[in-house]
Amino acid sequence: MLVVDLVVYVNKYRITVDYRTYLKIFNMSGLKEEVEEATRKLLACYNAGNFIEMGKCYTEDIRFMAPGSPMVIGRDAAVKKRQADHEAGFKTVKPIVEEVGEAGGDVIYSRGVFTCYGADGKEKDTGKYVSLWKRVDGRLYFYTDISCSD
Repeated sequence: MLVVDLVVYVNKYRITVDYRTYLKIFNMSGLKEEVEEATRKLLACYNAGNFIEMGKCYTEDIRFMAPGSPMVIGRDAAVKKRQADHEAGFKTVKPIVEEVGEAGGDVIYSRGVFTCYGADGKEKDTGKYVSLWKRVDGRLYFYTDISCSD
């Protein structure tokens, strides 16, 4: 394995870092692609009404925090909440992931906006979100969702 040290200048300070650290600090594009792929998988299940598979994208201790409703805690409760949302007419969700970064340890954050559509294809809601993803055994799982409507 090739080990490369890089010299990086941050605010006029010279810092020597190994290549892996450089990628973690300065190149989040791979991380963003990973979060976008996990988001696509999760929402493909939701949009298709496949809540059993969608639940496999959640951590056991997932939290949903939406305005006007109590916090939803745990995989089973989260699946029931999303199924209720789907049955209430929010058939398709389309997010735009604007920013992704490391929150510390195995936790990654994403921030963006979303639009929800009904079965007729008409817009039902728009809003913004901050989500936390947790890496477990090398895979990202949805860990916390904080969202609000515009």
